[in-house]
Amino acid sequence: MWLAAWLMACATVTGVPLTDQTVPAACGMCVFKQMDVPACYWAVEWKGEYYPVNGLTPADHDAHGPQGMCRMQREAVVTGKLRSGQLFADSFELLPADPNAVPVLHEHEH
Repeated sequence: MWLAAWLMACATVTGVPLTDQTVPAACGMCVFKQMDVPACYWAVEWKGEYYPVNGLTPADHDAHGPQGMCRMQREAVVTGKLRSGQLFADSFELLPADPNAVPVLHEHEH
């Protein structure tokens, strides 16, 4: 048991590497309903947990547009490390939106 705890502690410090991993991506607040930060931010889901994204994210993305991160969950191919409760992204490729996806209604104001 102590070995498992030690290995988990090491993973938190050094990070869990993700290489060309396809993950759900959206606004942590608007879509994933993570209200710990009072602003919109890119987040990814990995193994049932949500991680804010630090590093590379789409620069020309219309967050509040019809297919924006605040309106619908998308998929992204990411490379980076999960560390300290965040994804430190070296690459973040947003995949095209699912044409059948239903936009999320906002429950807050920006």
